[in-house]
Parts: sequence; structure tokens; C-alpha cells
Amino acid sequence: MTRKRHGIARTRVAAALDRVAATLLLVGLTGPAAADPGLDWSATQILPAELRVALGDVVRLDDRTLPPRHAEGLTARIEGALGLLPWLLLKAGDEDGAAALTVWTDRSFDTAADRAALAGLLQTLSSDHPLALAARLNIPPPGADLAEAEAIHQAYCMGCHDGFGNGDPDMPLPGRDLRLMAREEADEVFLSRLINGVKGDASIAFVNPLTERQVVALWAYYRTAEIHGDDG
Repeated sequence: MTRKRHGIARTRVAAALDRVAATLLLVGLTGPAAADPGLDWSATQILPAELRVALGDVVRLDDRTLPPRHAEGLTARIEGALGLLPWLLLKAGDEDGAAALTVWTDRSFDTAADRAALAGLLQTLSSDHPLALAARLNIPPPGADLAEAEAIHQAYCMGCHDGFGNGDPDMPLPGRDLRLMAREEADEVFLSRLINGVKGDASIAFVNPLTERQVVALWAYYRTAEIHGDDG
């Protein structure tokens, strides 16, 4: 009976990898996915996730150990988000939020006080636009889901992310260790990076090819797996 259950689990993982392999393009953990509600469950989550990714980037800029090139890359990414987010807020009917954030397109966030103000606004907007998938983080995924998440990680993510810590200090936006990120960042921030950062290919309009269940399982896997030593 146990052998049969293991066989079913392996078959499930293999099938999941086949589905992902058919469409997976990259794991960039940056930027919003292309929105097509007919194809992508995450279409309604793009704005909430993008707000939280920007918030995480702003918070990280205050890390005094951050290499200068990393700070440059984060600054550029935040500036890009500040150009996009007001439009997303308007699409969501949040005119006040869009107006408040538009101010920051012409305002610097070079000082700690400025970053605190921007982070506060992003936090408020995040509260106004809940991340629906976050409600599932308190429900431990079954072992089969975690095994599937580990298989997805080993097949598609570990080559660019395993064992790299915070990444090459001479690159502006390097690949970072996903387990380390999961431990250092707020739960909803890291979940948001998985939602908006995993993209498929042109056949699915570059949306996230993973299911909600797979994304939650990946989040749980990275939160609990050893940072070194379990991928061989």
C-alpha cells in the first residue's frame, strides 16, 4: 500500500513538471505578469502583489550591508514600479491611491525618512488591496504538494538561485537564494514575488503557469527547507 501511494505521488509530480515545462520561461521574481483573466488565476492578484514587491524593495534599501550595485538595481526597479502602480490602481478604481503614489514619480527616496514615508504609503495601499492567496498561508500543504514544489524547484529554480546567498555583489539585480529570501522577507512580500515573478512563455501570454496550490506549496517549501544541503 505504501509503495502504491509513493507511486501515485511520483506520477503526480511528473505530470506537474510536464505541465510546467510546457510553458515555463523564467523565474525572475520581478515585475507583474501579463494579465489575461481567461488564462491566469493571478490576474486579480497582480496589483496586490506588485504593491507588496515594491514595499519589500523599499524596505531592503535600508539594509546597510547592501552592495552599491544592488542598491542601484533596487532603485531602478522601484522607479519602474512607481510608474506602473498608479495605472494599476486606476484600473482597480482607486483614484485616491493612484494620486497619492503618482507624487512619488517626481519625488526622490534617497533618505531614510523618504523611504519610510514611501513604505508607509505602500503599506496602506497594500492593506486597501488584500492579497487573497495569503489567506492560505496558515494552512500547511500536504506532503505531496511539498514534494511537487521541491521537484519544481530542482527542475527550474535551483540553477539560478541555490547557494548564491544575496547574489553577485557586482550585479544590479542578481539571482538570490530563494530560501534565504523566504526567511528574510515578510510572508506576503515573498509570496508576491512568487505570484508576479514566475512567468510562462508566449503560448500563455507570459502569465504565471503555476496553480494557486503550487505557488502556496512553493512558498511553504522555501520557508521550511534547509538553505544549504538538501538539493545535492
